[in-house]
Amino acid sequence: MVLTEPDKIDDFERALIKLLDEKKTPWIIVINKTDLYSEEKVCDTRENIEKEFSTKSQICSLFRQTDIEQIKNAII
Repeated sequence: MVLTEPDKIDDFERALIKLLDEKKTPWIIVINKTDLYSEEKVCDTRENIEKEFSTKSQICSLFRQTDIEQIKNAII
């Protein structure tokens, strides 16, 4: 499930935060730079995410390109 609709971003963000908070796991952010390459950044708090990514729109863009199943598999 890859979310591409802007109105779905907040739901995706809430689901991701809930999933990570339930697992008490560092935040795992997957940045898809191309179809063949992705970079992972691990952020242990929401504040660190905000420092790593300068704006919420950048975070939303990142979330839009990310598959929630890939994140789930990475932290389980």
